[in-house]
Amino acid sequence: MHWVKSNWKSIIVPGLVLFLLGISYAVQAGKLGWYLDDWIILEAYAMGGPARLGSYTFWVGRPLISPLWLMGFWVCGVDPAKWQLWSLAWHALTSIFLWLGLRRMFPNHQLQTGLAILLFTVYPLFDQQASALTFSTHWISFALWALSFYLMILAAQYQKYWTVFVLIGLLVFSIQIYAKEFYLGLEILRPFALWIVFQNEKKRFQKTIQHETPWLIVFIGYLVWRLILMPTPPTGDRNSPIMLINLFKDPINTIFKIISMTTQSLMEGIGGVWYQAIEPSTFVIGKNADFAGWLIVIVLLIVVSFLLWRYGARLSQDPISPGWYFVIFGILFFLGGILPGILKGSYFTPKVTSSDRFAMAAMPGAAILITSAVWYLFRSQRFKVLFLSLLIVLSVGFQFRLANQYRHSWEKQERLFWQLLWRAPSVAENTAFLGNGALALGLGNWATSSAINLLYGNYDNPAYVPYWYVDLYRTAVEEEKDTKNFSSAHLFFQWHKPQSIVFQYEPDISLCVWVLDEEDIFNPDLDPFVPAALPLSDLSRISFERINPGSDVLKNEPSHDWWCYFYQKGDAAAQQKDWSTALSLYNHAMDAGQRAYASSEYIPFIQAAAHQGEWDLATEISLQASILTNSPAQICETWQDLQEEIPLPQEIRTHLINRFQCTNLEE
Repeated sequence: MHWVKSNWKSIIVPGLVLFLLGISYAVQAGKLGWYLDDWIILEAYAMGGPARLGSYTFWVGRPLISPLWLMGFWVCGVDPAKWQLWSLAWHALTSIFLWLGLRRMFPNHQLQTGLAILLFTVYPLFDQQASALTFSTHWISFALWALSFYLMILAAQYQKYWTVFVLIGLLVFSIQIYAKEFYLGLEILRPFALWIVFQNEKKRFQKTIQHETPWLIVFIGYLVWRLILMPTPPTGDRNSPIMLINLFKDPINTIFKIISMTTQSLMEGIGGVWYQAIEPSTFVIGKNADFAGWLIVIVLLIVVSFLLWRYGARLSQDPISPGWYFVIFGILFFLGGILPGILKGSYFTPKVTSSDRFAMAAMPGAAILITSAVWYLFRSQRFKVLFLSLLIVLSVGFQFRLANQYRHSWEKQERLFWQLLWRAPSVAENTAFLGNGALALGLGNWATSSAINLLYGNYDNPAYVPYWYVDLYRTAVEEEKDTKNFSSAHLFFQWHKPQSIVFQYEPDISLCVWVLDEEDIFNPDLDPFVPAALPLSDLSRISFERINPGSDVLKNEPSHDWWCYFYQKGDAAAQQKDWSTALSLYNHAMDAGQRAYASSEYIPFIQAAAHQGEWDLATEISLQASILTNSPAQICETWQDLQEEIPLPQEIRTHLINRFQCTNLEE
């Protein structure tokens, strides 16, 4: 306790870093799951261990990064909540190591550096923190770079321990740079930082060169590895510095393009990101997470305002501005941060979902520049702190709302995958699942393919995976040949069109997954892209005994007292002509107070009641179905199919013709 009292100024920034990350993301960590590349990384590790994970990293052009993921798997296993905390921990360490370095570079500007780091911690540029498994390596690499930067400054300031600090720093730096190239542009900061550190010493230039040399040697060694020695996949290096190559081929146009991309990244990264932080449409009073995010903003702002009113006089009245070194350092940090992305032809724009990863390294620079601007534009110390605090709490609100979007996405994914398992416990190998587009936030076709292989696959590092997801929004099935090859990183699949299962998942219509075939052509709620694929759907590829116990990446099975459970099991029973089971499930659903979300979900139960001779019940269910649709076509077609299988009582036929205009039942 005595140490805390005597060192409270040294722990306030780290403490606030943890608080900001905690309230932004950690409070929802237990309800977040897997997104984007998380699924393909999980598939690699679960289905082939380190060897297959190494194959994945080779195919994505980072062959030495897998140890960082393996370390995470050793700590977290396949528990998404642990991965969230793991990634946040490295995020926090990045902020703390950067703060330690900055406070040594700018010892007279502790308030400015502290506020800049807090702003960086929740800066509203990077919006994929929830994809924790994927981006844990980004934060590990960033933290290692920040640690190496801090150790470099310590080595410059404590000559007695130069060897120890430099050797440890070079080791950390080597691990970071050989694992991920996202931060190589930040190397422009080292000589400038050393120049600042030695500003009051003789032979300043000579000392800067001497202290920079070890880091430069390692950096040059990496460039030799990266540009000459690194093995690349047959598909080529997707991270190659194409703009650097184009600079020699077409220098004038390439220079103009680089300037344009840099300017756009600067404007979006410092100015454009703030619209999403204050997006007015998210302020809706009520019991919703968006409003909860705004309440957090309001409460934090009130607390900060009170503290400034009560204790603001104690703020340092140091008239010295941050200085041009601070500003230039921020500019170099931002430009160096976006440099790797620019070199490969990518720049930051909110219009491209994945572009924010190429600007992660620039966020501290943006925070430093904004802090500098506030310090130069305003005179009141209290107002400076209040304004930056406003930006910080707005960022917290944005990150909280964003985490909630990912929480909803995970709930949507869980409902999707559990329902597939209920409806189709096992599926024959070499089957393609054909569905209606991206099924949830952070669930592209490669991610869905990986997830399906995790759920249904039982293999060990094969050349070809047994399942694939075909996005009907991207693939016009009627125009495709009978066979088509798909691939993503280390995953390869050969699709034979007749070996397919079609399904639809559209929660705006129904929370239930619909496993479909050509008999569902009259479903009034089909996505426009689905009908063309229905003739390809072969439901005989489904078997109803769970063969593969499945990966434990999917937990939290939804309640069996939910309508969609009764529907999936009832539809499965109907496929097996087990009419008594299907009808029993319907009765259980009614007893539980459950009702269908869409008319088509009553169809298997109409069939079951009719086959069981429960004619009144069958017509009653038909009436329930008709209430949910403006088109009785599917109901009438269902009864026509039943008429071909079993004789319908005349009074039932007459009732259907009169009530639903089922003219197809007329003799």
